[in-house]
Amino acid sequence: VSTAPQSALPSHPNITSVGHLTPEGWEELLRSHKFLLGLGDPLVGPSAIDAIAAGAMFLNPHYRQPKLDHYLSQHPFAESSTPDSVCAFELEGAGEDLIKCVEKAVGRDLAPSVPKDLTTASYMQRLKDIFKDHLL
Repeated sequence: VSTAPQSALPSHPNITSVGHLTPEGWEELLRSHKFLLGLGDPLVGPSAIDAIAAGAMFLNPHYRQPKLDHYLSQHPFAESSTPDSVCAFELEGAGEDLIKCVEKAVGRDLAPSVPKDLTTASYMQRLKDIFKDHLL
C-alpha cells in the first residue's frame, strides 16, 4: 500500500499497487492474501498484527546489525507471540530464506489469530493489576 503516484512506482507484471485503502479495504486485502512481506520499516508497526489477525503470515525481516541498538527484526513481538504465523528471513541475504518463507506461507491455511497479550482478557487483567490498590 503506497500513497505514491502510480507513475512514481516501478513497474512489474506480478506487482499491483493498490494505493491508499480504507481500514476495511486493508482488512479485506489481508484476508484475501497468504502473506504480508515486511520491508524492514516501520519497526514494530501494526501491519504485522493486522496480517496475523486476518489469517495471513507475516514475513519478518531480520537485520545483520540491530536497529536503534535493539531490534534484530522488524517485528520481534509478532515473531515471539505468534511463531506459527511468522516466518523470518534475512533482509540483506541472498533471498533463499525469503523464498522458503513465501513457499511456507503459500502452502498453509492459517486461521486468523490474535496474540494472547493483545486479547481483551489480557488487557483487562493488566488494568486490574495496575489499579488493584486503587479499586474497591
